[in-house]
Amino acid sequence: MNIFLSFLDMFYPRLCLRCGRSLTQSEEFLCPHCIVDIPRTNFHLHPEENQAVQVFGGKIYVKEVYTWFYFTKKGSYSNLIYSLKYKGRSELARYLGALYAMELKVDGKLKNIDYIVPVPLHKKRLKERGYNQSELIASGVAEKTGALLRTDLLMRCLVTETQTNKSRYERWLNIKDAFVAVEALPEDRERSILLIDDVMTTGSTLLACVSALNEAGYENLSVLTLSFAENR
Repeated sequence: MNIFLSFLDMFYPRLCLRCGRSLTQSEEFLCPHCIVDIPRTNFHLHPEENQAVQVFGGKIYVKEVYTWFYFTKKGSYSNLIYSLKYKGRSELARYLGALYAMELKVDGKLKNIDYIVPVPLHKKRLKERGYNQSELIASGVAEKTGALLRTDLLMRCLVTETQTNKSRYERWLNIKDAFVAVEALPEDRERSILLIDDVMTTGSTLLACVSALNEAGYENLSVLTLSFAENR
């Protein structure tokens, strides 16, 4: 198999998605240099006071908020999000979810997570895209934590307009009634749930999801995203 991969790399070299360097057989999507240079937020090192926590502060309670790197439209790492979301690179989503989970575990995070819940796509959007990038990110996190991936707890019941170019308030109006959660069983009410999405911008989508889960009786919720849009 390694000989076959080496043969393929001679004619179709796999390149780092960020810098374009050739990847070795043991590397996927990103070279070691670009992994080191990821513009990490390190919010998890300051869990009670950071920009991501402020998105939820005063609105709704979440236990912890994790977000990996800063996202800017012109930033060199924004291509990772565009690739997994719009260019069909579904395996990239799983890879990044696993990579972030491993980093958090090294820092003693993601302990005692029971369920991992991805932000769902409406079935119409799912049919158009072919996959839910948040679910694939979640599968990577589940692989490294051993938590159970649950795609049956939260559903998207409305097709909404794109959130791009909307104000914070407009985003909230657009998304606030888009999700519904299955009523929690008594044994699930205090289960530790990690809600996962690709990007946190104003937080409207995540707020709507947390609200729907709360209304259904789920109380112990945390949030994880790959990126945080600093210039919101």
